[in-house]
Amino acid sequence: MSEHDEWDELEDEDAIALEALAQMQAHDGDDEFDDALRDAFAAVAQEALALKERRLVREAAFTWADEQARIEVERQRARKEATRRNRACQEAEEARRQEARVRTCRDRVQREDEERRLQEAREQAQRERQAREQSEREAPLRAERRSRTRQQWLEKTDRRTPPEAKPVTQQPALTGADLAAWRKHHGLNQQSAALRLGVTQGTISKAERKGTKPLGSALQRALAGER
Repeated sequence: MSEHDEWDELEDEDAIALEALAQMQAHDGDDEFDDALRDAFAAVAQEALALKERRLVREAAFTWADEQARIEVERQRARKEATRRNRACQEAEEARRQEARVRTCRDRVQREDEERRLQEAREQAQRERQAREQSEREAPLRAERRSRTRQQWLEKTDRRTPPEAKPVTQQPALTGADLAAWRKHHGLNQQSAALRLGVTQGTISKAERKGTKPLGSALQRALAGER
């Protein structure tokens, strides 16, 4: 182990330098031995101060390195936190955009449904208005036909058949085919025929499906008044 290594193990370089200076001053002789001792103690003092300076430099270097390492750790932590925040912001923004797209699509579907319902309501109201207007236009005609049919029936009732006269042959019953032929002859659809005869469209449709079977009494009387 060198002399310098022994000095490196000492802890208090200032004390060593002071002690060396004291020893150097204690040998104030003029011979060569005292000169050599003074030179040796001066060298010890200088070495102690040099050791102290090197130690301080090393400690400063270690402190600087530790500070740089701490700063780098903080920088990495800050970068990670910034990356995390940026990712969170991007995810939140994407979620907002997705929510906006879903809300826009839902609003469009609701708006289209509402427009369709309004259009259906307008068409239904128009059909009802047209049917009501047609019914109002044909109401006087139906009333006149009913009055005429009643008058004819009263006239037939008033003409009593004498007891000795032969019974009048009954007319054959009208059928669904007769109803369909009468409607087509007058160029009427089932709804118009129903309004004209004072019945519903379903009654006309059901009666025509009977074909050659006799109609009901109400429809028989209504159709007889039109023939």
